[in-house]
Amino acid sequence: MLEPMKRVAPKNQKKKKVLRGAHDGFVETLVINTSLIRRRIRDPHLVFEMNSVGDISRTDVVIAYMRNKVDKKTLDKVKNSIKALKTDALTMGDQSLVESIHSYSSFNPFPKVRYTGRPDVAAAHIMEGKVIILVDNTPTALILPTNIFDFMQSVDDYYMPVITGNYLRLIRYIVFFTNLLISPLFILFTDNPQWIRESALSFLLPDVSYTIPIFLQFIILEIALDGLNLASLNTPDALGTSLSIIGGLILGDFAVTTGWFIPHTILYEAVIAISSFDQPSIELTYAFKFSRLLLVFLTGIFGLWGFIASSIIIIVIITLTKTFTGEPYLYPLIPFNANALRHLLFRTRIRDKQKVDTK
Repeated sequence: MLEPMKRVAPKNQKKKKVLRGAHDGFVETLVINTSLIRRRIRDPHLVFEMNSVGDISRTDVVIAYMRNKVDKKTLDKVKNSIKALKTDALTMGDQSLVESIHSYSSFNPFPKVRYTGRPDVAAAHIMEGKVIILVDNTPTALILPTNIFDFMQSVDDYYMPVITGNYLRLIRYIVFFTNLLISPLFILFTDNPQWIRESALSFLLPDVSYTIPIFLQFIILEIALDGLNLASLNTPDALGTSLSIIGGLILGDFAVTTGWFIPHTILYEAVIAISSFDQPSIELTYAFKFSRLLLVFLTGIFGLWGFIASSIIIIVIITLTKTFTGEPYLYPLIPFNANALRHLLFRTRIRDKQKVDTK
């Protein structure tokens, strides 16, 4: 067993912001990370198994689980995958480990592993019977197995009263579906104005002429926003505010004035860009970004039938996706488990959640 450190770990700079809760976080030192979990679960059933991965790097990898709660199938799968791993070095830390032990299609964007930099989140999942993997020199932990509903949860939900946590989760689901559908639905309404012209939603229709098709405007804006995000990562902090002002005011105003875009596409894309941060998982955010681009492209080319076809493609991909242990990605919706689904969709009492077998 690894001995706990005497000092408190420094604050993880990559830690998710929370409304309430602990302010400590995982760091690049493995021993400190295990001690942060041990401080929260002081039970002899908590096990840390040390492994050495990489013929050259000899990187320390720890598997953490509760002996009396863990699913044996998941645990054996993780252990066997790590023991059978043949690689020279884990140069990219946990990401190198994930790509080495888990084979998946390069064209499937939906994440199979959940990352967290918070010890309280890792400890909570261990108490639910999940397996946690810690990699030395990496300030995040891997949570296995993980389905799509796990990515929709946030630590804020459990630091608030039950009713408040459910309200926050409801807002997150509404924003999620709005982000996914707002641009393709606007394209449909623009191409078929007779659907809403006589209704209260007629104000949604653009009242200015445009040269570039609406769906191309959305695609260009999606790519441009990602380019600005990458630029902001490399911008010195002293110039970050200036870049935001230039991007938000000057570029947006001139883009409309010169005829590249109409105000509606600028508005909806701004809503998408800002509200995307409601989703705790950046991996799932990009997965649904690619889904939205597919919806926009096929809807813009084929209209309503393109919208229906792209929706079916996305649903089929999610349905066929498997977790790390080979279980359905949509469990407990498919196959249906009402009790487990209730605890994933709604914020329930913590002691009740820990009693539910979500496997």
